[in-house]
Amino acid sequence: MPDGSTPIEQDATLAHRRPKPDGFEQGLLHHHRSLRAFACSMARDGDVADDLVQETMVRALMYRDKFDCGTNQRAWLFTILKNLFRTKLRKGARESELTDGIINSLRFSTKASQEDALFLKEVSQRLRLLPRAQFNAVIQVGALGHTIEDVARREGCPRGTIKSRVSRGRSGLIKSAL
Repeated sequence: MPDGSTPIEQDATLAHRRPKPDGFEQGLLHHHRSLRAFACSMARDGDVADDLVQETMVRALMYRDKFDCGTNQRAWLFTILKNLFRTKLRKGARESELTDGIINSLRFSTKASQEDALFLKEVSQRLRLLPRAQFNAVIQVGALGHTIEDVARREGCPRGTIKSRVSRGRSGLIKSAL
């Protein structure tokens, strides 16, 4: 090394400079598994549960100044998770009405050849096999042409979450075709 130290000595030096997680962050890490289990029990879908837990952690970090140190962090985190789930349910109900209407109108308004009608029916059936979050993301981005940013803003979640949902949804459609 240019300063005469070994890589191991440099790693030890850098380790002292890294900030150590405080009690709040340690609590987040400690409750991660139980949050995921609770999210899975509500959502009944591992992908949606992961998204909920991730969003719960983000919100907890954003609003950590609103957390009273003397209170139960686990209960606070579970309340955030439960409220996020309820919000997503309400949004999902509104979006499913919209996307179901679009799919139904496409299915009944197609006056193409018989092959096109069969293809559309097959795609519609495959879409319905996807988890709701992936279904909505694929429809909004793929079929309706909305941008990832617009969908993320509407859903109230990070861009990466929407990208992931679209990617997993497309993969699911391809796998169901094989």
